[in-house]
This record gives sequence, structure tokens and C-alpha cells, in this order.
Amino acid sequence: MTARQAGLLIRILEDKPVKTSWQIDLPARAFLGIGQDDFNRALARQLQAIGFGWDVNAQDIRGRA
Repeated sequence: MTARQAGLLIRILEDKPVKTSWQIDLPARAFLGIGQDDFNRALARQLQAIGFGWDVNAQDIRGRA
């Protein structure tokens, strides 16, 4: 007997209606991200890594005021 046949037999014996759809409630997820200061530092590191602004130090790059 397959699992599908067993499920049908149990449903018939217990007189349960067939489910055609169901609702899944997912819990809220915490927002994961970085702030503007962290973004500016990460951008400065990446720009230095590709050789763009090789003579610019990370502390010299300022974010939006």
C-alpha cells in the first residue's frame, strides 16, 4: 500500500473532508541590512580593492551630510 492509498483510507475511515488548499502563516522576519555609515565604509573598501582611488584612504571618503 502506498502512502497516498493509506492517506485515502484513513481519510475515508475518519470521514474527513479532502483539503484542496491550506494557509501557511510565516512569522515576521527581522530586517537585516547595513546602515549608511557601514555602506560608505564597505563601498570605500571595494573601490580601493579594484584600484579605483588607490591613493584615497577610507577615512578620507565621507558619506552624505
